[in-house]
Amino acid sequence: MAGQLHIHRSNRAEALVDALADILRAPTGDPFTHDRVVVHSTGLGSWLSMQLAQRLQVCAGVGFVSPVDLLGEALAAHDPAVDLTPWTADRLRWSVQLCLAQRLDDPRFAAVQRWVTHDGPEQVELRLSDLSGRIASLFERYVLYRADEVSTWTAHSTDWQEALWAEVRERIGGSDPSEQVTRLLAALESGGPLEGLARRICVFSTTNLPPRQVEVLGALARHHDVHLLVLTASRAWSADLHAQAAALPAGGPLPTAWPHEPSHPLLQSMGTLGRDLQLSVEALDPPARVHDHFVAPAGTSLLTALQADLLDDHIGASTRHPDAARSIRLHSCHGPIRQVQVLRDVLLALLDDDPTLQPRDILVATPDIGTYAPLISAVFRDGSDWDRHDRHPGGLPALPYRIADRGPMTSNPAAAALLQALRLLAGRLPASEVVDLLALPAVRTHLGIADDQWDTLRDWLDGSGARWGADAAHRRQ
Repeated sequence: MAGQLHIHRSNRAEALVDALADILRAPTGDPFTHDRVVVHSTGLGSWLSMQLAQRLQVCAGVGFVSPVDLLGEALAAHDPAVDLTPWTADRLRWSVQLCLAQRLDDPRFAAVQRWVTHDGPEQVELRLSDLSGRIASLFERYVLYRADEVSTWTAHSTDWQEALWAEVRERIGGSDPSEQVTRLLAALESGGPLEGLARRICVFSTTNLPPRQVEVLGALARHHDVHLLVLTASRAWSADLHAQAAALPAGGPLPTAWPHEPSHPLLQSMGTLGRDLQLSVEALDPPARVHDHFVAPAGTSLLTALQADLLDDHIGASTRHPDAARSIRLHSCHGPIRQVQVLRDVLLALLDDDPTLQPRDILVATPDIGTYAPLISAVFRDGSDWDRHDRHPGGLPALPYRIADRGPMTSNPAAAALLQALRLLAGRLPASEVVDLLALPAVRTHLGIADDQWDTLRDWLDGSGARWGADAAHRRQ
C-alpha cells in the first residue's frame, strides 16, 4: 500500500489542531495500531492531547513522540539491533569525557588543556565535565546536520575535534546514527513499509527539522501516510515558497540565496527556519500534497492588524494602529522575580476583564523554565484557592498553573541535590555554597533539619568565621 506526504499550512494553531483531529478521526483499518504525532516538546504534546480530547471526545490510540524518538522507532523497525541511546548527548558526554581525559597531554589538544586547567588543578574535573557536555551536544547535532562531513573524520587528523570524534566513535562501536539512517533510506527506497511502525505519522508545528530527518520523512511517505502540519504566519509568502520549491531539483541542496524574499521585516528576520523547512520538505520526491487552512484575523487590535499584515506579507495598518486594546505590551522589569509578579498582575487583569477566559486557556512561554519555575511556584501560589468570587485578603487569588518541559534538575530535587554536592566536592567547599546545599528541601529532609533549626544552623555557620575548606588539611591542598 502506497503512502503519501501531506503538508498542512495555517496561521492559527487551532486550525492545525482541527486538521489533525480530522486526520486522526479517519480509521486506519486496525484499531490496535497507534498513530504517531511528533511534537518538539512535552508541553506541546500535553496541550495537544487536551485539544484533541475536546474535539474527538477522547484522545486514545495516539502516541506523542519527539523527532529523535520517531527516528529511533523507524531505525528499530528496520533493524531491531539498532540502539541510538549511546549517541544521545546525555550518554555521549561520558564517552567524550573519557577520551578527552586520556588526550589532554596530546599536542593536538593543547587548547582543550588550557581551558580545563584555567582555574587551577582543583577545578579540572568540573571544567572537563562541563566541556564534555558541550562537545557531546555539538557532536549530536553534527550527526544530524553535517553527516557527510563527520564521516570523513579520522583519529589521525591534526584537528583535535575530528580526532576526538573518531576516538569516541571507536569507543562506542558499531555504526553511528548517520550510517544507520543511510541504510534505512536504502531499505525504504527498495522495500515496503516498516513493520511495527505506525501507518500514519503526523508532525505537528515543528519549525525546524535536521536534513536527515526530513529525508527519513520523505522516504517513509513512500509507504506510510505522513502529515506535516506547519504553523506559518504568511499565506502569501508560503505560496511564493511553494512556487520556488517547484523549481528546485528533487533531493538537491537548498540554495544560499533566494530570488524572492518577503516584504515584511518580521518575516525577513524571523522566518528563515520556517522557510528552509518548507522548501526542503516540498523538494522531496515524490511531491507532497498541500492543504491550506489559513484564517483571516478577526478584530480591530494592533495584534490582529499585525497578523493581517503578516498573512498577506505587506506593511500596512499595523504601523499606524493606536492599539487601544493594548494587545501587544512590553514590560520593563528589574529582575526575574519582578517579571513573574508583573505576569501575575497581567493575567489577573485579563481574567477579570473576560469572564469566559479560563486559566486553562492561557499559555505562558519562557526560554529558561529552569530559572523561572521556582519563582512561578512562589508567586502564583500566594493567595486563596482559585475562585472568581473568593478574593485574597490583598485582592489576589492564587493562580492555578502547570509547568511543563522542566529538566531533571527542576523536577527531580534529589538529582539536583546530588549534582550540587558533586560540584561542591570538586571545588574549595565555599561556605556560601554549603549553605545553599543545606537549604535544599531534599537535603534538609534527609538530615532531619526542621525549619526552626535551619535558621539556627545558618547563624552558626555565619558566626564560625569559616569561609571555605572542609578542614585545615583540605585548605593546605
